[in-house]
Amino acid sequence: MEIYGLTGGIGSGKSTVAGILEEYGIPVVSADELSRVVIAPGTEGLQEVVKAFGEEIINPKTRELDRKRMASLVFTDPKKRAQLEEIIHPRVRERFEDVMRALASGGHTIVVYEIPLLFEKQLQNTVSAVIVVSAREKVRIDRVRVRSGLSADDVRRRMAAQVDEQTRRKGADYIIENNGDQADLRHEVEELIVRFLKPRSSNEETIEVEVEDADDDEFEVDITDPGLTLDDLAIETEEIELQVEEPDAPAKAPAAAPPTRTPQPPAQQARPPRPRTPIKPAAVIKPSAVIPPPPRKPAPPPHPLNSPRRAAVVESEPPRPPHPLNNPHKPGEG
Repeated sequence: MEIYGLTGGIGSGKSTVAGILEEYGIPVVSADELSRVVIAPGTEGLQEVVKAFGEEIINPKTRELDRKRMASLVFTDPKKRAQLEEIIHPRVRERFEDVMRALASGGHTIVVYEIPLLFEKQLQNTVSAVIVVSAREKVRIDRVRVRSGLSADDVRRRMAAQVDEQTRRKGADYIIENNGDQADLRHEVEELIVRFLKPRSSNEETIEVEVEDADDDEFEVDITDPGLTLDDLAIETEEIELQVEEPDAPAKAPAAAPPTRTPQPPAQQARPPRPRTPIKPAAVIKPSAVIPPPPRKPAPPPHPLNSPRRAAVVESEPPRPPHPLNNPHKPGEG
């Protein structure tokens, strides 16, 4: 499994980068989250911290570690800070190994490990590559003041407890510049995923392809892989000439087979092509050979009732008297 270390100074935005990576389906393990787990209420780690620093570092309402009070103690006293790290860091490493085994059993091949103190604890050699989130000092101070409500002097003191930005950038394999807004940072993370975060096989060799300035119809390719040759990868845009083997030319005999193999029979000579049979034209039908259609029968005469003469006769007949029942006058009336 490839483990990429993600680090950066306070206020650089490394946690925001971790959240974007998780949106794209890349598992991220946070060392800060693991440190909270190992000193959660009721754990052996919290008991050790209380034994070393006293009961006043515990929040009486939640019985959790008061992180602000703890931070005020360790950031001003390097000895107390080292004492706290001796309690937490071994337990964090143990929990991290458990998480790695769970991710490996789930089929994951890439994981990002967010470690704020990666360079301070000399952990750069324990990961496959180091990703550093960098930002200008003023930008970092403003972010921490808005997020935590600390003064600028308090933020500078915490920054002084970490390695300087130049040391991080010098030891980084990939740098994310985070001096803009969220949209700019998301674009930087997308570039990181496409260009850098991908599984690497130990027996896989990298092939570098260099495309130099060339004309419109040709270009040169420089391949450093010893298993490939330029003849195999040559690309030409000129017209392809077809080479047709003569039919009478005998085929070359195969090379002698090793003694352990059965000798192959000699190849037969190519047979001459068979003569083509001319195609006869289709038969032509003369007009005289066409049978004329039968004569049509004369149309029958129209029916007498449908004739126009019948209509004239009906119209010339005198009108009939009305029926007595249809007469509007009653019988006997004059």
